[in-house]
Amino acid sequence: MEIQAKRDGNIATLNLIGQMWERDDAEALEQQISLLETQDTRCVIIALERLTFISSIGLGAIAKAYRMLQKANRELILYRPMDNVKEAISMLEFPRIMNVADTEQELSGFLDRLKNRP
Repeated sequence: MEIQAKRDGNIATLNLIGQMWERDDAEALEQQISLLETQDTRCVIIALERLTFISSIGLGAIAKAYRMLQKANRELILYRPMDNVKEAISMLEFPRIMNVADTEQELSGFLDRLKNRP
């Protein structure tokens, strides 16, 4: 799996590309999240539109990223998961506890609410 990172102010986007199924993939995501915690990052968007497969290891890595960011009082948004990835995250009920945006409009709504929070 490849991770492409970019920042726009205090919002970071991590584009996950390929398949997330090995321990190395999970560790790479954890390293990126740890790095973002040291910066002035208020929100992390994990873009899943180019992630073609996710295993239980990958799902665990996303759950861990969510917990890490919550402890630091930061937000996580999962953005545009492909159908098979969306099915996996839905089975674990991630959308009940995490923000999942299927469209740019939904993403904008989450970001607008974030801007209005103290």
